[in-house]
Amino acid sequence: MITKINLFALLLFLTSISNVVFSQERKQKLQVEAGPVFHFNNLNEDKYSFLKAGESIGTEKLIGINMKFTIPSSLEYLDYIAGTIYEKDATTYSGGWSQGNGSHYKLNGGGVYAGISPKLKGKHFGLTSELAVGIFTYKEYISVVRDRSNPPVDFHERNSSAGLGALASVGAYARFGRFGINPNFNMVFSGGGNSSFIFYGLTLPLTISFY
Repeated sequence: MITKINLFALLLFLTSISNVVFSQERKQKLQVEAGPVFHFNNLNEDKYSFLKAGESIGTEKLIGINMKFTIPSSLEYLDYIAGTIYEKDATTYSGGWSQGNGSHYKLNGGGVYAGISPKLKGKHFGLTSELAVGIFTYKEYISVVRDRSNPPVDFHERNSSAGLGALASVGAYARFGRFGINPNFNMVFSGGGNSSFIFYGLTLPLTISFY
């Protein structure tokens, strides 16, 4: 027969076990996020094309996609990240081609990166930042032909980067259960080749966490 003391001890034991099991927050093992990227290219504008052709070329916006994997480190407020990005000019610019007259502009590129992500973590909300290095390559093509103008214009320029680069960002997240969002302001630096590029803008990714 179970006495009142034994029953009380059993209830106390079960209560203690349940507190240990259910009060601990599940630790995230991996987070995957993907979303659109919107970058501005005006920091790379070449005024020479305006002087040569009488029109401003190279201020196009870029749109693309960024996919990233986040793995927690042994430190509570520091994660490891690795990802890839691809983007292109939002509208391939063309002034229309006819024989001996026209203009064209195209820009695209991307790369892979890895680094660290210091954070201020909360259960549902928090602040994020990223510092990463990687391999980035971008290509820019500018063509202007004005055979009918006086004086004639024949301008063709190819700029490309291919080598080490960097990515940096600051942002915030909201997460409920496995799903969340992590909008952030970021900059991409791409060097090497015969040119270098600096892009800045926004990424608006959705996140999925695995426990």
